[in-house]
Amino acid sequence: MSQEKIATPLKLQFKRMRQQLVPVVVFVVVCVLVGWLWSRHTQRGQIVGRIEANRFAVVSHVDGLLLTQTDIAPLALVSKGQVIARVRRIAPEVASAKIDVVRAQIQVLNAELGTLKVTGAGDVQKLNHDLLVEARRLALRLEELKIDLLDRVSSVESDRIKFQRLEELVALLAKGGGSRIELMNAKMQRDVIAKKIAENTTAKGLVESQIQAAQERIKNHRLPSSEDFLELLKPIQKSIELQRETIQLIRKESQPIELVSPCDGYFSRVMFKNNQSVAAGQEIYEIVQANITHPVVLCYVRDHQIQNLSKNHQVSVFLTRGSRQIQVKGTILEAGRVVEPIPQSYLPNATMPEWGVPVRIQIPNTQSVRMNEQVSVRLR
Repeated sequence: MSQEKIATPLKLQFKRMRQQLVPVVVFVVVCVLVGWLWSRHTQRGQIVGRIEANRFAVVSHVDGLLLTQTDIAPLALVSKGQVIARVRRIAPEVASAKIDVVRAQIQVLNAELGTLKVTGAGDVQKLNHDLLVEARRLALRLEELKIDLLDRVSSVESDRIKFQRLEELVALLAKGGGSRIELMNAKMQRDVIAKKIAENTTAKGLVESQIQAAQERIKNHRLPSSEDFLELLKPIQKSIELQRETIQLIRKESQPIELVSPCDGYFSRVMFKNNQSVAAGQEIYEIVQANITHPVVLCYVRDHQIQNLSKNHQVSVFLTRGSRQIQVKGTILEAGRVVEPIPQSYLPNATMPEWGVPVRIQIPNTQSVRMNEQVSVRLR
């Protein structure tokens, strides 16, 4: 008995074909979709950038402690020549201790000079010469005045260090760092020290005029001098000169070094805060120039997207003007190689931190771009 092949209806054949093809088609579509999403993630799409200008680094020239007037934050505006911070080389306590050592040495010099007065008085009967006695008296008086001047200068420097500390304390309390009574007491102490500095400065000027008058008198009268007596004065004179140089050195060390803004602009990066130690040559701030003559776009690219991006690479930058976008051609000036935190102003969601590589792109200034203006960058 022969078997006859039963023909399958076309409707059933189509149903079977559809059931077999649907999983394959779905799988292919899913693969294509995943591949497209992955390419969008890995390829250089359109990212956010901001307009900036020339960048200047503010560095410390000495080792010391950073002092800022206010809390400086990125994008804060500054003007050219504005004092933005100071670097103090030595602490006020150290400077005061050094001044105290100098003042103790001044007391020793006074004692030594008193001993020379007694020796000189005993020699008067032997010498019996009025002019020589007058010469010794003037020489001793001149050294007395020099020591007095040294004492005044050391007092002024000591009070000046105290005044600087009180100024910093007043500024801190004025910002809300203490009570109103503490602020009033600090101001009162500061005013007392300021008055004392003024009085000692006036007395210092008087002593300087007396020294000049004594020197002129010795020079005009041409009084004789004893070589032995001058030899006795030389150690004191050398010590006076040494203490004077020491005071000048302490004054130089205690004066804070001012850091000024090199241009009108805004802070791009702040690497150090108030009361932090800095080293010589260390970059403290980065300031971006406000006057945009050669606009530069700063954007951040993910680390895996930076491949094959190099200097002089051409990109497209889109500027928003009203309801439309204008495309301009840009050239990459710098493509970094170090991953750093992306500032919040560059993030689509400021609550989710991201990291990227900074890329700077120069564009022609044909559209009157503004500082910190947001633009779109297409790196493909």
